[in-house]
Amino acid sequence: MIDIEILRSESEYVCRNLKKRGFDFNFFYFQDLDSKIRALKTKIYRLQYKHNLMSVLLKSLKLNFMRFDYLVFEIFALKNMISNKKSSLDILEKECRDFLSFMPNILHKSVPIGYNESDNLEIRLFSGSIVLSKNFINDLESSVHYIDFGVSAKLSGSGFVVLKSELAQLYRSLGNYMLDLHVLKHGYQEIYSPLMVNEKSMFSTGHLPKFYDDLFNISGTDLWLIPTSEVVLSNLISGNKLNIDNFPLKFVSKTECFRKEKGSYGYKVKGLIRQHQFDKVELVKVVLPEDSYNALEELVFHAEKVLQNLNLSYRVLSLCSKDLGFTSSKTYDLEVWFPKRKMYVEVSSCSNTESFQSIRMKTKFKNKLLDQLLYPHILNGSGLAIGRVFLAIIENYSDKKGNLVVPDVLVQYMNGRELIQFK
Repeated sequence: MIDIEILRSESEYVCRNLKKRGFDFNFFYFQDLDSKIRALKTKIYRLQYKHNLMSVLLKSLKLNFMRFDYLVFEIFALKNMISNKKSSLDILEKECRDFLSFMPNILHKSVPIGYNESDNLEIRLFSGSIVLSKNFINDLESSVHYIDFGVSAKLSGSGFVVLKSELAQLYRSLGNYMLDLHVLKHGYQEIYSPLMVNEKSMFSTGHLPKFYDDLFNISGTDLWLIPTSEVVLSNLISGNKLNIDNFPLKFVSKTECFRKEKGSYGYKVKGLIRQHQFDKVELVKVVLPEDSYNALEELVFHAEKVLQNLNLSYRVLSLCSKDLGFTSSKTYDLEVWFPKRKMYVEVSSCSNTESFQSIRMKTKFKNKLLDQLLYPHILNGSGLAIGRVFLAIIENYSDKKGNLVVPDVLVQYMNGRELIQFK
């Protein structure tokens, strides 16, 4: 959520900035609501002051009985007036919160301005040295011996998959490798967490109410299946007053994620690329505001390191204004080259949400020099999407006989297996 003081003092800047996203900020509606709220708060303050003053007088031993009765009546009337005003204030504040809840984050000045994917800015390329000898992705995706969409459809419907045998082991190994790399080499604290969170947690990270239709709710409860463990990792600090000496905070988790993934995406993204249930290693950093854009570059480097160690070709994009996510001020996407499909596929988005999420979750830190409570900046990124990287390995690591060569960094996670021979 955008800081309300910025909305009040820099309204023209906010309107221009959000316009680059294609979002029209109705400032006059906000201004009218905000004025009513502030005026009502002033009335309540004055009534409360008068109520408190009369309560003190009532306790005075010098009052006669007639004066006593009058004060009791006045205090009772004031109490009712305050209660009614507070009820009106609650309604106005909810209306304002609902309005602001659908407002996206302010763009960072370095975000390229554009209105479709072609306006995303390519930052760099990495060319892996894997030589494709033969591609058998279609064979695998139709083979019930290893990747079985038929049985998963029978169990759960479309958007799910059952992996078997050596490919199930490879999938598990890939996730464990990513987790170990970020914990042991990059210094993140590993978190094991619930896969269901409450509505407040979803709101804090900006997933509710904006993406209500994309999420899975547990019927009859306040719980939601997580669309990403970013929800959990970011909310570890929700409502806290953080110690500046502990910054930066760095969390990592490997979890299943759940999204409805609405829409039709065609043959290029069928199968394993787009699922209702998928696995992801997620990275979250909590940093001082002045450090957050250096922290974003480091976050991208940590995600890239996985792809470099797997020797996969990829590119890094800085997303344009219209393509940027709801909570993000700036985002880099990592896209891996899929030779069979002849296309790049996103495997990670690394974003700086600045104070957008910390404001929603009411999390602050004490700036000792300024003697102020300020909002930290929160960053998140996939490190990486396991299913898509798994599929990239299948497309890139086949030998001349159509078997799968296990990437060097995964051999130890596969109990020394270097080759998967398919039937």
